[in-house]
Amino acid sequence: SYGSVRRWGVQIPLLFVGGGRDRLAGVDQIYKDGFQTTKAADKQFLGAELFGHLDILNGKNSTTEVMLPIVEWLRRR
Repeated sequence: SYGSVRRWGVQIPLLFVGGGRDRLAGVDQIYKDGFQTTKAADKQFLGAELFGHLDILNGKNSTTEVMLPIVEWLRRR
């Protein structure tokens, strides 16, 4: 949970991904409760404004707009 990220002061690289059309875990919630509150020095936020909860994985253009940025993020680490 995002609470444990804050509580334990996680110090590993973190990538937060939020979909702008996600009704379960919206982009604003993930940014506010996850990204902004973690103490991790290496963190990044990827806002996928046109994607819903499952669209991030298999939606139209998800490969180029979501998955490729995730792969690049992983490669840099």
